[in-house]
Amino acid sequence: MGEADPTLRGPLSASAPAPPAEGRSDVELTGHAQPPGVPRARSGPPRRLLIGLAGLLAAAVLAVVILKVVSGAGNPTPESTVREFFAAWSRGDAATVARDSVLQRSGQAQTGIAWDQKALASMLSLPQNRRLMTDVKITDTTTQAEVTSVTVTMRYNGVPYFMRLDVRQVQGHWQLAMYPSILSVQLPDVDSTVTVDGVPLHGNAGGAVDLDVFPGAHRVHMNGSAIVTAVDVVSTPVELYKTADVTLTPALTPAATAAAHAAIHTWLTTCAGTTQLQPGNGCPQNVYRSDTITNVHWTLTQDGSDATMQLATLTSATATGNWAMTVEFDDTYHGPFETLQEHQQDKDGGGFTVTLTWNGSGFDLQPQQ
Repeated sequence: MGEADPTLRGPLSASAPAPPAEGRSDVELTGHAQPPGVPRARSGPPRRLLIGLAGLLAAAVLAVVILKVVSGAGNPTPESTVREFFAAWSRGDAATVARDSVLQRSGQAQTGIAWDQKALASMLSLPQNRRLMTDVKITDTTTQAEVTSVTVTMRYNGVPYFMRLDVRQVQGHWQLAMYPSILSVQLPDVDSTVTVDGVPLHGNAGGAVDLDVFPGAHRVHMNGSAIVTAVDVVSTPVELYKTADVTLTPALTPAATAAAHAAIHTWLTTCAGTTQLQPGNGCPQNVYRSDTITNVHWTLTQDGSDATMQLATLTSATATGNWAMTVEFDDTYHGPFETLQEHQQDKDGGGFTVTLTWNGSGFDLQPQQ
């Protein structure tokens, strides 16, 4: 092929000068040589303008169509619902996550809280949860009957995962079904109010409650009292389809612990002030003599400061520790022929268990037999 004809470059040019009419020179008429009132014919520009405007209009319409498809502003699809779910998750949009999903039941848990929007908002307020599922990509979509299965790949907590999500229409809106993870909460031995992601948890003191939850970390809170510290735990992220355990271990506040030790010390000190070898009345010491005993003097040598506390309720505790005392006294023996008096020493000690009940300003102590 030879060299291209230079006249074919670009579109047919309407700007090229038209060839002069036969018998006329290509010289513009001046004065009265050109008939007045008859406009000179123009070549091309109006037609080009119409073509250009039509092209711009077509481009605008195409842009709107593309924008609707990309943004999902048109009719939602299973794929767009899945994309929006993960986008809402990453920005902490609990309302959209709750709208676009429903948490399936595992059949193992007693109850579930994750479909509650308040719980989701609490959960998604944790930054580590919003960063939990990243690099989400749809790799496959299949439809069978009324269910569309959308397969996605992602990085879950930095680890590659894939997940198959069933999406179906519920009252005219697409929803994806999330298979739950399980959070197992070991309740304390005391009756208390426990919440998970702000939602009250119901269970027996000392028992475990299993919950169906969205994967991720969860806030577990136990209310405190005047003597018990509140417990706040953020669980380790529960992996997809797996179980994580949380144990609540409440304890006395530092002030209540000091008050408990003070009550034990007062109890033992009071008992050491008795003038009897067998005082009773809740005192632990007991030294037996059959003779006449006078001038009894006890000395406390171990005051129970090693005691450990175990909560019984939010207003009471059990304390277990050790005590020891020495005692001096005069022992008088009255025989048939003479009376003998001897100054003696002895000691006593052992373990103790007491119940401590809060009275608003301190503990009332009751020894256990």
